[in-house]
Amino acid sequence: MEKQAKEILKEVAWHEFPQHWETLVEYLLHGLGMAKSRVLAENSGKEVIDTLTPALKLQLQKFLSIYKVVIKQQTKKRRAMERSAFYGVSKAFMAETKALADLFDSALQKMLAVTFTASGIIASNFDQDLITIGHEMDKLMLMLVLCSFNSSELTVRSEQDCIELIVVQKYLDKLNYYLMLIKQICNCSTPDQYIANFLQSTFKLFCTFVKQILNKMSEIQMFDPLIMCNSLDRYLGITMEFLSMSMQPIFPENLQHISLLCIYSVLGTNAYTKIEGAPVKSRSLTNTPHNFDSFTLKAKAAFKAFFTPPIVTGLFNLIVTKLLPLKSLSLWTSDPEAFIEQEDEALFACNARADKEVPASYVAYKSVEQLLLKFPEVCAEQAKSYINNLVEGKLQGDVLLQDAIYNTIEMLPKAYGMGGVEVIRPESFLGLLEQQIGSAGASIQGHLLKRRYIILVTKWLEFINKDRILGYLGNIVRIMCETDQLILKYHCCMGLRKILSFLEGESLNKRRYNRIRSATPGEPLLEELKKIEAQINYSELLSSSIKVIVDVLDSFTSPTLVWTLINFLTLLLEKCEHHSSEKVLEVLECSRFAGLFANRDELVQQALMDMSQALVFSFPSSAQIAKLCFHIVSTQLAVAFHPTIEKPCSDCEFESVAVHIEEDEYKCREYDVV
Repeated sequence: MEKQAKEILKEVAWHEFPQHWETLVEYLLHGLGMAKSRVLAENSGKEVIDTLTPALKLQLQKFLSIYKVVIKQQTKKRRAMERSAFYGVSKAFMAETKALADLFDSALQKMLAVTFTASGIIASNFDQDLITIGHEMDKLMLMLVLCSFNSSELTVRSEQDCIELIVVQKYLDKLNYYLMLIKQICNCSTPDQYIANFLQSTFKLFCTFVKQILNKMSEIQMFDPLIMCNSLDRYLGITMEFLSMSMQPIFPENLQHISLLCIYSVLGTNAYTKIEGAPVKSRSLTNTPHNFDSFTLKAKAAFKAFFTPPIVTGLFNLIVTKLLPLKSLSLWTSDPEAFIEQEDEALFACNARADKEVPASYVAYKSVEQLLLKFPEVCAEQAKSYINNLVEGKLQGDVLLQDAIYNTIEMLPKAYGMGGVEVIRPESFLGLLEQQIGSAGASIQGHLLKRRYIILVTKWLEFINKDRILGYLGNIVRIMCETDQLILKYHCCMGLRKILSFLEGESLNKRRYNRIRSATPGEPLLEELKKIEAQINYSELLSSSIKVIVDVLDSFTSPTLVWTLINFLTLLLEKCEHHSSEKVLEVLECSRFAGLFANRDELVQQALMDMSQALVFSFPSSAQIAKLCFHIVSTQLAVAFHPTIEKPCSDCEFESVAVHIEEDEYKCREYDVV
């Protein structure tokens, strides 16, 4: 019943609160005031909590769980109109919540001071319930900051009184305090097993608290960078210290992840590096105050002061050598599909969603990219050092570090542009990589080098000599045909797909390729790409690719991976329109495709429907192609309207599985399809 009530409350909080539920506003504000009164009453009116009865603790936890449901829904609102409705009551909520939170902060500091003393650890003074309730208050305060801060309210007069800025400073103090306690625990050694167990459990608890506070701080900073205008350098310093500490094996890996995410969220915004007079992207900003630039300049100065050349070099080297190397190499043979899902940067970019956790390897990749873009001169020297080590063969014994450096080098052309050839020449470097592939043979190092070669070619299409594209395409086809590694087969398919899309001129419409486009109306680059594409024998390419595609589809079940493979197949089939339709039928009549036709995933179904459409347009005069496409469409309808149908009919005549549907219903569906 309680769970159902919270679900209803979620809907109310999202759609009706606060403008249409004034009684809920009153209930929550009254509840916060009563909670403070009850706490003070139990402690004889003193502003420091000495004791809480079990009954009051339970009441507080229940009330805070209800309050959290409402506030959490407000943090999910991003449109200005939705957020503005809460602004009217946010100050009252912030004031009442902060008053209660301050009580618990005082109690926590007192409790922790008598637990972690200079003379030793007194575990009996530790109150688990008190610190748990206090941390719930911390999360509520940070959620309130996220949904109530408005950049347009920043003025010279109100800066010192802006409660959100004060709260941010308060939680930076708390992070610093947790940092001190964690260091104290790490430096403490005791023969007493009871104390040792206590230290281990509190260490985990404090790490969890730090992760959750950092996560909320990062979310706040990404939503509105100007909230850090007074504390950016301090925020970065604390986060960097946690990142350095988390390299030790005793720390949970996700602390390393969230610390790096905080740093990336700062590097990834242009608010701290914008040019004079340029607008700042602030999602809460509605009206620009007269002194708004003073806050952006303050934040910009803090950013520049923190990221000195030694800090940038150290951070760049730390990420490349410690965080960027593959973490899932053990999955290469045991679970290739999981390896791709955890390590493929292109897949992360496609799947990135605000409500999903960003993989740690992708955060590391994007952080290196931002460092290269924001500090090109400083990072160039370190990049040259990495390249020299590769050329001189100094990294042969460390395949993971070698792969991480290749991953870094992949970003150089984008960071330095066409004027950056003094850092790296793509064709020369790919030639060096080809030699290393030949020397490595069929070892795991050879497999990793081939994977990186495919990725580098596709990422550098914009920068390499266009006359060499067909040669690189041929090399990828050769790798695809010779390898027995599923991961390499998948990457070959994706590499070929990107090359073919590039030759179609798809990327020329994207803003990032504007610098290579011709200024003349004739688009000579597009014409050059079309001439290159005309030399490809798509019939032979389809023959070489189809067995590989089928092998990978047989082994993979992830909807996203299956979807990308079907799209690649669709592209090849479209290109075969000038060739015999028998070749296409030979491919698709393969029994291994039968299971795909009944796949219930929406992504896979959409890919199959797109493939059917492309086939009908490419082979309008082929009755067999039309029959096959009708079979695919009718199977999708059967699966959609009759979930009990597990498999389609798989005979060679492609009889429609719609025979499982009642006759008159089938006629209706058939009419809709036609």
